[in-house]
Amino acid sequence: MKLSWLNQVFELISASTLQLYEDSGRFLHQFVGNQTQALILLQETWRANVLHWAILSYRRFSSTAIEALEHIIYACLVYLLVCLGIFYTTRSNSPLWRWCKLINNVRFPRQHKLDRVLLVTSHPDDECMFFGPLIYTLTHRSSCQVYVLCLSNGTITT
Repeated sequence: MKLSWLNQVFELISASTLQLYEDSGRFLHQFVGNQTQALILLQETWRANVLHWAILSYRRFSSTAIEALEHIIYACLVYLLVCLGIFYTTRSNSPLWRWCKLINNVRFPRQHKLDRVLLVTSHPDDECMFFGPLIYTLTHRSSCQVYVLCLSNGTITT
């Protein structure tokens, strides 16, 4: 987010303060004899400068608020499109879903019987997520026996 608007607000405040100081000095030197008229003119210029500063700061705030609202709307639209895409791909009659199921359906060749399987891993904490689906698939076969050998020195590192 840009902070240039903040610099502009500070510049506007300093410029309006300097202008008020110069105007008050000029009015007091000009109307030394008539102080009530000088105070009335000073109040009018003060109100005009403060009103001008308030309007500009409101415009700056509203423009940044509108920009933030636009970003929120864009994020919601992207989220909605992602959700609709996921919904479309996970429907059972979707061609993309059939293609994904075809890719995920990994089968072993028919010529291998896979009666006994030995799986050797180094530490079970990391390999469980990689070999978990394989072990799950093999254990659901009725004719397959799965053996898992974990080679570890037994130390726990934190």
